[in-house]
Amino acid sequence: KAIKTVSDSMDVKLIIVGRGNYVEYYKSRAEFHGIANQVIFAGYVEENDLPGYYCESDVVVLPSYDRAEGFGMVLIEAQACGTPVIGTKMGGIPYAVKDGETGLLVPPKDSEKLAEAISMILCDETLAEKMGHDGYKRVRKKFTWGRIARMTEKIYREVVYGCAE
Repeated sequence: KAIKTVSDSMDVKLIIVGRGNYVEYYKSRAEFHGIANQVIFAGYVEENDLPGYYCESDVVVLPSYDRAEGFGMVLIEAQACGTPVIGTKMGGIPYAVKDGETGLLVPPKDSEKLAEAISMILCDETLAEKMGHDGYKRVRKKFTWGRIARMTEKIYREVVYGCAE
């Protein structure tokens, strides 16, 4: 629904990466909304090929509506490529995306707000570049393997020894 709304005012292509139980459903929805020619179902993509998709995208969207999504690593990976992102206010996604700075957050299952967020980023090149740049800087600062290892070690020390040092 969101892409249909956006496509009413601009030329867009939606690339859906991954496989899942609902691919046929989404294909039928694209047909129903008359945007099947604007939607590419890429299917499963090798992990090493994902950065190419992120880098070539104007925005990466993860419209999760289920807590099973968890952290939203896709959004961290896209930000590491300097691409602005849109996620939902669900699970750990708000930790992965700094709303209004590295990307935008919208309520789950709200296609109108999602369409507004997509349009905002696609129509404002300065905003898109700033979010992409700020997302890249934030990932380099907060989500490196070295930092994650130090944080994990700190948690283990707290659990085992009752202190962080």
